[in-house]
This record gives sequence, C-alpha cells and structure tokens, in this order.
Amino acid sequence: MSDAFSEEFKNRQSPQWWYNKASQLHASAAVVWHFGVANKVSDSVKNELGFPAGFSIDAGCFPVFPLLCGLAIETLLKGIIALSGGEVEFKHNLVELAESANLELNDALKKNLRFLSESVIWGGKYPVPKQEKN
Repeated sequence: MSDAFSEEFKNRQSPQWWYNKASQLHASAAVVWHFGVANKVSDSVKNELGFPAGFSIDAGCFPVFPLLCGLAIETLLKGIIALSGGEVEFKHNLVELAESANLELNDALKKNLRFLSESVIWGGKYPVPKQEKN
C-alpha cells in the first residue's frame, strides 16, 4: 500500500468525510426519487439512455431510492459515532448504529430504520447479501 493511499485513508476517517458522503447519498436519493420514481420519464429520455420500449424507469428506480436513503443514514450515523470518538463498525443495522450514536428511538423510527437496513442489505450491488445470516 502506498504512502499516499495510507495518508488518504487516514484523512477520510474524519467525521467531515462521513458527513460529506452522507450528503452525496442523500442528494442522489433525492434525484432518484424526483426523476426516477415520482415523475414520469419521457420515452425520448428512455430512448436516449438506451432502454428498450416499455422499460419502466420508476419500477427500476423504486428499490434504489430506499437503498440510497438507508446508506445516507448509515453513513451519517457512522459519522456521528466517529465524531464522538467511538469505533465505527462496518455493519448495516441502523437501529444498532443509532443506539451506538446515543440517539433515542421511538417504535415508529425503529420500524423505519429496520426497513431501510433491509433495503441496504437486500438492495446493494449483489442480488443477495454476502452472508445468509445478518
């Protein structure tokens, strides 16, 4: 591993990098929602993007929206943990991460965080999670 890589790795441990990445994921989720789920994409745009006739952009983007929301919240929670001097665990359980960040959660918020956790686990870059058990 090069010294430049090691230096960059150390730099990106700061809470600001966590916050910046969370903001990028949040912005991307908003774009996916606005242009992919909430509004009808014209056939000319679909053609320009190379999608076949009848392809549904909204159906294709719908599972990506909660994935990006979950990743944004996960990254923000990890930034809060880093800011408080805690050890950042690389897991996707948002309820556990929120508790590690010392946030108080009501039942409704826990339910939403569990849904977003599942969205990250099942909606990531692989068609199945890396492990059978979470």
